[in-house]
Amino acid sequence: MLTILFFGILWMAALALSPLFFSWLQRTIKMRLNDKQIEQKLAGRDRKKLLAESPYRYDHWQGDDGYRVFDEREMDRYLAFVHTAKEAEDTILKQIFADEANDAILLD
Repeated sequence: MLTILFFGILWMAALALSPLFFSWLQRTIKMRLNDKQIEQKLAGRDRKKLLAESPYRYDHWQGDDGYRVFDEREMDRYLAFVHTAKEAEDTILKQIFADEANDAILLD
C-alpha cells in the first residue's frame, strides 16, 4: 500500500513538473537554433567588430528589468526590449543582417 502511495505521489509530481520541463526544452532548442542561424549569417566575420561598427547599441535603463536596444541615429525610440545582454547582441546582429539584406535588394 505504501508503495502505491509513493508511486502515486511521484506520478503526480511528474505531471505537475512536465509543463515546466517542456517549456524549458522549447526555449533551449529555440536559443540553439537562433545561435546557429546567427553564426551561419556571420560567415566568418568578427562578432565584436560588427557590433562595434554598427549604429545600434543596447543599454540597461534604470528601473527596467532588462536591456533596451536602440539606433543611435534615432535616439527618441528603442527597437526592442530584451532580458539579457546576449539577447541584445543577437537582436542587434539580426537587425544588421536585415539591413544588409535590404541593401542587397536595393542594389539589384
